[in-house]
Amino acid sequence: MPRTEDEDALERTLRRRLYRKDCPPPEVLGEMRLGLLSPARSDALEHHLRDCPHCRAELQSLDRLLQTEDRERSGLRRLLGRLIPPSMVAERPAFALRGGGRLTDATYEAGDFTVMLAIHEDPQDPHARSILGMLTSGYETSLDGTAFLAGEAGHLEAEIDEDGQFAFSGVVPGRYVLDLEVGSVRVELEPLEIR
Repeated sequence: MPRTEDEDALERTLRRRLYRKDCPPPEVLGEMRLGLLSPARSDALEHHLRDCPHCRAELQSLDRLLQTEDRERSGLRRLLGRLIPPSMVAERPAFALRGGGRLTDATYEAGDFTVMLAIHEDPQDPHARSILGMLTSGYETSLDGTAFLAGEAGHLEAEIDEDGQFAFSGVVPGRYVLDLEVGSVRVELEPLEIR
């Protein structure tokens, strides 16, 4: 018996709404490749990958991108920055900004590097954010380099001055990854949720 137009329309609607409904978001696949997931979450994702050709293809694309990036930036020592709970941070950075108050501050540790961030409402746009950062190190004498902020809303780049300070303005709320390159070191921070 041939299918009716209503049945075809229902199938198209269901396929559109249910397509990849059990798949993790792309950033979770990236977090897995960067080693940011817990072992239990990583194991569950590995199990999903065995049965899902769509996620395997997406992961292969991500691997190609990471390999290209590694070749372009060969020679850099990579450090992963971990968030330090606020109760364990002895000193806060002394940031000053006119306008709205501080929304969030966070401190990360990566080897001998410490990264302190303060996130404020952007004075030019109340719907956007400004990120003020300070990088310190126990052994680097000059901290000038580049900060890269990449996420759903786009990619931004800022200079890190010799004192380790950097800033981004006009940052749209969303999920971002912040990487800092100083000399032969690349500090990669856990994903940031900018609200």
